[in-house]
Amino acid sequence: ESPLGKGELKDPRVRQAINYGVNIDNIIKYLLADQAKRISTGLPPLSFAYDKALKPYPYDPEKAKSLLAAAGFAKGFDLTLEVPSSFILAKPNEIGQAMQADLQKIGLTVNLKVTELATMVTERSAKKIAPMYLWSWGSDFLDPEPTYRGILYTKSPYTFYGKAAWDKLIDDAAVSLDQTTRQKIYLQLQRETFDDPPWLFMYAVENIYGLNKQVQFTPRTDERVLVWQMQKNAS
Repeated sequence: ESPLGKGELKDPRVRQAINYGVNIDNIIKYLLADQAKRISTGLPPLSFAYDKALKPYPYDPEKAKSLLAAAGFAKGFDLTLEVPSSFILAKPNEIGQAMQADLQKIGLTVNLKVTELATMVTERSAKKIAPMYLWSWGSDFLDPEPTYRGILYTKSPYTFYGKAAWDKLIDDAAVSLDQTTRQKIYLQLQRETFDDPPWLFMYAVENIYGLNKQVQFTPRTDERVLVWQMQKNAS
C-alpha cells in the first residue's frame, strides 16, 4: 500500500475531512489530562512566526461527511492507521483507538495497526508505512525551518506530501536574513498547509518533569535531558 493509500488521500477534501473528523480536544482532555495545546498548523505555539490568528479545525463530523461525499466517498473507504506500540509520547495506543473510533463515525473503515517503533522507523524510511500513521516532530530550536524542511520539503525522506511551490518558500525563508520576510513566508506556508493539509493537526505536548529535591535541573527547549548537566543541591 502506498503512502497515499489507494489514492483517496490525494484529494485535499479527504484530508480536510479527517481534520474535521477527529475530536482532538477530547483526546487532550481525556487521554492527556489537558497537558497539551491544540495546534492549527505543523508548528508548536512557541515557534517563530506561529500563526496565532489561524484557528484549529473544529470537531465537525457532519462537515467531514460532507467533504467526503464531495470527494466521491459518500460510502467511505478503508484506511489503515498505524501507531507505535510504545513511543516517546504518552498513550499512543489509546490515542490511535480514539482516532479510529472518530474516523469510523464519519464513515471510514479504519484498520488500527499497532507496530513496534523500530519497525515503524524502518517502514517510514522505506515509505512503506501505512497511509496514516501517528508520529511526532520536534527540533533543536523554535524556528519553522527544521520542521518544514524535515516533513514538508519534497526532497526529505520524511515528507509524504509536498509541492515544488512549498519547497521554494522553504528555501526562500532559509536564505533570507530579514525576519519580517521570513515571517511572511511562514505565515503563508501555514495558511496553505491548513487548506491543503499534509497532516492531521493535533497538539503540542507540555513536558512534565518530576525532580527529587536534591537535584538541580533546568529543562531545555529541545526537550533533551542531559544527565551530566544535572547537579546535586547542597544538603
